[in-house]
Amino acid sequence: MNLLLKTLFVMVAAMTFSAPCFSWDKKGHDVTAAIAQRHLTKKAQKQIRELLDNKTIVYWAPWMDDASNTAEYRYSKTWHYLDISKGKDVMDFVGKEQSGDIIVAIGNLTETLKSKTATRAEKQLALKFLVHLLGDLHQPMHMGYPEDKGGNTVKVKFFNRETNLHSMWDGGMASKAHDWTHTEWAEEIDTHDKAYIAEVVKGTPYDWARQSHEYSEKIYDATPEGSNLSYEYVRTWTSLIEQQFLNGGLRLAHILNDIFK
Repeated sequence: MNLLLKTLFVMVAAMTFSAPCFSWDKKGHDVTAAIAQRHLTKKAQKQIRELLDNKTIVYWAPWMDDASNTAEYRYSKTWHYLDISKGKDVMDFVGKEQSGDIIVAIGNLTETLKSKTATRAEKQLALKFLVHLLGDLHQPMHMGYPEDKGGNTVKVKFFNRETNLHSMWDGGMASKAHDWTHTEWAEEIDTHDKAYIAEVVKGTPYDWARQSHEYSEKIYDATPEGSNLSYEYVRTWTSLIEQQFLNGGLRLAHILNDIFK
């Protein structure tokens, strides 16, 4: 009996150790939405709560990741990213994917939310998607190279565990940078003045995707295939993670305030 219990304990411990950390997919979307929530106008907050049945955008921020894996919303799988070859521009790749990409989707969803003829259900779905996609837009590896599927085929080790470049950025970097709740993230990094915010929200999703792609190129250069990465790597990129969470939230609020003005 003691041997059985000991065996079960070891199995549970192993499963716990191997469980994935909060990913950019979850943590990043929660933080992005939490920051955006702090910058919404009262008018936007009121309309959004009405549209989301008294829920906030934080509640729905990670939802699209699960939704895209269901039969009902499988059409949105390609909306999470835009792969851009090294040295190329966003405009060379936007609209090439038949089922859509993140830039096309953000444009269409914004139009739906501004539409005077779209139904409440259509607007509700569009809002859930849009909140998520502004987070994805700021994950640099969602603007990675098509040749390696956004870093998915670039094999690396992260704290001695086999993974790939995309998954590492999607699923562990943020939690290793700071073990904070999304509320703590928002409080710690959303501290800039109005001048900074005004500068960040300039431009369009095209410009912000271009910026994310530029960061992805730097990440590729710093992360050769076969790398075994740990604390030093996380420390190097923590400031970029903080910046992208913050910028994503500020830009999401900017778009939503314009929609619901």
